[in-house]
Amino acid sequence: MRARADPDELASAAFVLGRAARVVEEARGGVHPGGTAWLVARVSAAAVPSGMVGAGDPWTRMRLAREIQDGLAAFVVAATVEERRLDALAARLRLVAQLYAEVEAAVTSTLEGLNRTVHDHPDVLERVAEVGNRFALRRILNLGGRVDLLREGPEDMVGLTSAPPRTVPPPTSLADLIATDVDVEQTPGLVRVSEVVRADGSSAWIVHVSGTQEWSPRAGDNVFDVTTDVRSVAGDSTLAAVGVHLALLQAQRSTGRDTSREPVLVSGHSLGGILAAALASDPSFRNGRNVVGVVTAGSPIARMPVPQSVSVVALEHPHDPVPRLDGRPNPPRENWHTVRVSPDVSRTGGLASKTHAGSLYTESAQRVVSDAAESARQEEWEEVVEPFVRGSGRTAVVHDFTLTREWHNPRS
Repeated sequence: MRARADPDELASAAFVLGRAARVVEEARGGVHPGGTAWLVARVSAAAVPSGMVGAGDPWTRMRLAREIQDGLAAFVVAATVEERRLDALAARLRLVAQLYAEVEAAVTSTLEGLNRTVHDHPDVLERVAEVGNRFALRRILNLGGRVDLLREGPEDMVGLTSAPPRTVPPPTSLADLIATDVDVEQTPGLVRVSEVVRADGSSAWIVHVSGTQEWSPRAGDNVFDVTTDVRSVAGDSTLAAVGVHLALLQAQRSTGRDTSREPVLVSGHSLGGILAAALASDPSFRNGRNVVGVVTAGSPIARMPVPQSVSVVALEHPHDPVPRLDGRPNPPRENWHTVRVSPDVSRTGGLASKTHAGSLYTESAQRVVSDAAESARQEEWEEVVEPFVRGSGRTAVVHDFTLTREWHNPRS
């Protein structure tokens, strides 16, 4: 959790405190010696009818006058001190607001400059990331484990909650697959398993995995977080991957038939793509099912040991820094199809961070599909997704699951 001060709010607080100081000053200024005699007379007049014997004699009025004057003097002193304190605090707040605004402007300018540099020189980031993966990544995880950051331990487990299946229109293109991946990211912990029922009664299965949803380095309830990001890139097992595996297993078992030969494609944007490639690389995930494809958008997956039996379609923006975080270009293999599309600079403003947006990857996928439709020949990547997006008489059933990171007593 990050506390953030707003310079405008600090300036507003300073104004309110200054106004409070003026109110105290006006109250103090309204107290004057001439008002004391009037106040004493009012007190005396009120005291006589109420039976206060002697309240109207000169000595009593003098005693009352001294007490009132002493009280007013104490009030004036206290009000003066309070006014000065309020003034000082208001002045300090104004100074803090000014300094904060200047620091924030400097940091923003620096980050924007770095953002543009990474956008214009993506190869430099890839070389830096290669060194980081080789020398720093494992050390970061080891250090984080000591201070309970980026950590999943034996006391953690994944919870799986399912929603009732529902019928939806079947996907018709690569753009539909990526659009669903991006849509899944909007719901915390969501994994969507789409069962595409074909005209012959068999099914093809699409697993849509969410990208990063939580940015705290401390593992929380949502498994789609920075902890899963870093551990997945490092090649470690994660609760998110276990949860996705369980979601597909439950969806397939709910059909009551043998699904071991039906094709499976795992798809995701950003972290979702990392998990998709990691699952496809895992023999235990492939065991007993026919995993044939992986689709990723903006994901660093070059280091994933995806087997030759699984084809990969990796959509990337050349100036997006995220796919380069593995510090290695995608392997030049027959089963690996890297599709690069540059979004219009008017959509990104020349900033590397904006090129990673899921909405831009959806637009890029639509461009790729449109270009392929105009081509005289079928693109190689089309063959990977064809079993999941083509064919007449198809219907689709969606199985939604919510994953949560939960704690249990490892000794129980």
